[in-house]
Amino acid sequence: MRHNMAKIKKSCRDKKRYASREAATRRAIELNRKGVRVKPYNCPACGGWHLTHRSPVAVLNDAFIEAGMGPVYV
Repeated sequence: MRHNMAKIKKSCRDKKRYASREAATRRAIELNRKGVRVKPYNCPACGGWHLTHRSPVAVLNDAFIEAGMGPVYV
């Protein structure tokens, strides 16, 4: 399992990490006011918060597929 988590964390390397949902939401609101449609999501790999323009399910699917754990079905 540790190997898979390392792969997932690699997907976070170049992303801005927010320590709380509130901080990520504040930034998302700022960007949305400028016309950039993003929303916060809790990252299962690093435990922090990131912003995405994609749906949360699509983000999770990519992380699980990259880690060799298959897609998430909802």
